[in-house]
Amino acid sequence: MKEIIAIIRMQNVNETKRALVDIGVYGMTAIKVMGRGKMAVDFSVLNGNGEEIHGLIEDTLAGGGRFIPKRLFNFMVPDDQVKQV
Repeated sequence: MKEIIAIIRMQNVNETKRALVDIGVYGMTAIKVMGRGKMAVDFSVLNGNGEEIHGLIEDTLAGGGRFIPKRLFNFMVPDDQVKQV
C-alpha cells in the first residue's frame, strides 16, 4: 500500500473525483486548505465555483501574494495502482 497526497485546485475537484472512481479508487480523504504556487491565478474562475471564497482569499505576503482555497486529498492505494492514480 502507498499513500498519495495531492493538492487540487477547487475547479478540478469534481473532475478528479470522477476520474478516481472510474479507475476504481473510492476511498479518499479531502481537507480544505489554502495555498499558492508559481502560476498566476484567474480569480474569476474561482468566484464561479459557487462557494463563498471572498473571505477565504487573503493577502499573506508583503509582495501581495494571495493564498487561494484548494483541496488536499489523501489516498491509500495498492502498489500496483500508484502509477494509474
